[in-house]
Amino acid sequence: MSRKLLTLALAFMSITATADWLTPEMLWQLGRVSDPQLSPDGSQVLYNIRTYDVPKNKGNSDIWLYDFKTKTTYPIAKDSSNESMARWSADGKTIYYLNDQGSSQVYSMNANGSDKKQITHVDGDINCYGISANGSMIWMGMDVHVDNLLGKDKYSDLPKSSAKIYDDLMMRHWDSWADGTYSHIFVAPLKNGEVKDKPLDILYGMRFDSPLKPDGDEAEIAWSDDGKTLAYTCKKLSGREYALSTNSDIYLFDVASGKTSNISEGLNGYDKAPAFSPDGKQSHGFPGLNLQMKQHNNVSTFMMLPQKAERMFHQISITMSIIRNLMVHHPEFISFLISRRQIRFSIMT
Repeated sequence: MSRKLLTLALAFMSITATADWLTPEMLWQLGRVSDPQLSPDGSQVLYNIRTYDVPKNKGNSDIWLYDFKTKTTYPIAKDSSNESMARWSADGKTIYYLNDQGSSQVYSMNANGSDKKQITHVDGDINCYGISANGSMIWMGMDVHVDNLLGKDKYSDLPKSSAKIYDDLMMRHWDSWADGTYSHIFVAPLKNGEVKDKPLDILYGMRFDSPLKPDGDEAEIAWSDDGKTLAYTCKKLSGREYALSTNSDIYLFDVASGKTSNISEGLNGYDKAPAFSPDGKQSHGFPGLNLQMKQHNNVSTFMMLPQKAERMFHQISITMSIIRNLMVHHPEFISFLISRRQIRFSIMT
C-alpha cells in the first residue's frame, strides 16, 4: 500500500513539474477588459483594455474596437497616456473618450480613429461625462474642494500636513475617506464640437455629490435628447443626516432658466439611473430598495416620472423572485442600455 502511495506521489510530482501552472506573473501579463460600448447600428463595439508593466509598477489603459462584420479587433486609441470611457455619438460618426495626458480631459475622434482632438480645456480632472444626443451640450463630473478637512487647508503654515480633521459625520464611506471634495456636475454648450465657454457648476458651493460617492458613475446622469434638460441623481443631505439616510432623488436641471426641481420627492430609497423617453415628455428612473421594502415587501419599483413634479407616477412592480431569476445570467447587475427608442434602467445588487 505504501509503495502504491509512493508511486502516485512521484507521478504527481512529475506532472506538476511539467505543467504550465497559472502564476501571479502570468496573471499580470493579461489585459483587463472592461466598459464595452455597442455602436448605434450594432456593427462594432468599443472596449477598454488595461495592461500592466510589473517592473515599472505601472498600468496603462487603451481603447480597442471590434468589428462584427470583418471579425477584426484593433486599438483605436493607444499611446503612453490613459484613454478610457469611450462613448459613441448618437449618429455613430464620432467617438468621445477621456485622455489623462496632463489632466483628464474629453477628446473626440472619427469612428475610424482619425482626427483625434481635445474638446475640453477645464481646470482639474474630468472623472466622467455625457453628451446630449443632438451634440449640443456636455456635462462633466469633477471633484470640487468645498470643505476644509485637511490640516494644510486649515493651517497655511503647515503645507505638508497630511492630517485629516473631522468634527461631524461622515468621515468615511466604505473604504473612501472624506477629503473635503464633492463630485459636482458642470454643464457647457458644444460649439463646433468643442467646449469654448466656461462650464457652469450646477451644484456650486453645495456639500452634495453627483454622481453619488463612492461608486456612482455616469448612469446616474442623463441629458434629454434636445440638450435642454439634465436629469441627475443626488442625495441632498450632509453631515450626520447624510450618514443616516438611504434616500436619494432624481432632479431636473433646466439649462435655459437654471432652475432645478425634484421629481421623485417623497419616494424613499435610492432613486437613480434616470433616462428620458424618446419624446422627451418623461424621464425614467429606478428607485433602489429602501430597508423597509427590502425587509417586508421584497418589491422593487420601476418608475415613470413626468418631467414636471406633478406627483403623477406610473409604477410597475418587479418582485425580488423575478430579479433573482434574472440574476442567474447577470450576477453583478442587470443593465438594459438601449438607444433612444427604449428605456434604460439598472438593478444593482
